[in-house]
Amino acid sequence: MQLAAAKELWVDASSVIGNRKNQPGTQLNTPKGTRVFFGIDAEKVPEKTTFEPIDIRIAGHDYVERTIRFNTNGMDVINLPIPWQYGVDTYKGALLVFTREMPDTAGRRRFTLTVTNASDIDDRIASATNSIELSMKGGRRYGLLF
Repeated sequence: MQLAAAKELWVDASSVIGNRKNQPGTQLNTPKGTRVFFGIDAEKVPEKTTFEPIDIRIAGHDYVERTIRFNTNGMDVINLPIPWQYGVDTYKGALLVFTREMPDTAGRRRFTLTVTNASDIDDRIASATNSIELSMKGGRRYGLLF
């Protein structure tokens, strides 16, 4: 329920899967159920299930269609925009903030992605009405801002 109510989701991207030869990775592993923040139902699904697409943009750029899938490792994997096409060298080592935007006229879910650092996350937490900070099994941090 908290995921569905949050305005923003932030994730430590110290582990981004490199799915393109010699190029920065675009696949972000997130805890099972993170998809609920993106408006996708929490129902149990088989491994390798790809959900309906969402639109993500990096601030100052157009929205691009991206997918989320439930992976064989039990995590929800967000396919991020290809970084160098949108003015970002790499996601790895950054903190990523997904901000929920108004759906488009067809009702498609939209999100703005901000590539940032720990200081900005601290500022966002301080200015949020409420926040929750969690850690994944491997220690990567993530959180919700309300």
